[in-house]
Amino acid sequence: MLHPRKGTYTINIGDNMQVWSNDQFVAPLHRALANGGDDRFSAPFFYSPSYKIQVEPMR
Repeated sequence: MLHPRKGTYTINIGDNMQVWSNDQFVAPLHRALANGGDDRFSAPFFYSPSYKIQVEPMR
């Protein structure tokens, strides 16, 4: 489990970044726990390339 540090951001890089980086960065397993006692802020951004595009490691 990841414990965030005060004043930092946690970024889930996703599968595309894992492929592009040739496994230099690994996409984490994402799980969220409902906690009614604390405030949460989420700013999702979803990127999905066209199904015609082949995602491969950058050279």
